[in-house]
Amino acid sequence: ENEQLRVLANIDELTQIANRRRFEERARLAWGEAMRQRSALSLIMLDIDFFKLYNDTYGHLSGDFCLKQVAQVLQDRMCRSADTVARYGGEEFAVILPGTTLNAAAKIARQLRANIRALNIVHNASKLADKIITPSIGVASVIPEQGHFFVELVAAADAALYVSKQQGRDRVTISDALLDNPLLKAG
Repeated sequence: ENEQLRVLANIDELTQIANRRRFEERARLAWGEAMRQRSALSLIMLDIDFFKLYNDTYGHLSGDFCLKQVAQVLQDRMCRSADTVARYGGEEFAVILPGTTLNAAAKIARQLRANIRALNIVHNASKLADKIITPSIGVASVIPEQGHFFVELVAAADAALYVSKQQGRDRVTISDALLDNPLLKAG
């Protein structure tokens, strides 16, 4: 029973992927491990474009089904047990990629974008020309060191996500928020 309760406390009920609590827990562990190993840790933040309009147009049951499909695409793309896909909140998802450089994470993000678009979920209320569900994505990467925290990586990926939205959505933006930081390792 305790194990079942623990699982329920860490899984998003709708999408059946990690919830925000599990995301925070896995982030803490991944950060510590990357610091010990002196290895890259990457983060992808993803938001479904114009999702409120989708819910308003098709209803919340359709919105729930859409979120489930996107979550499944994200989960199916992850090959390593150390990778964590989580529902970060609402229509936002996060992917923790331990041991993954910025370039490799950007490649994964571009593939995730293509896979979500390939679902061809009709979204006639979208302000984009294709009228399908699309994601805006931000990517950041760092080699953690003492005195720095995972929240800085989240802020960098989130800033990149914001740029994706500001530049027209349905795109992947690579964070340059940490480029002045010697901890950032792209390659």
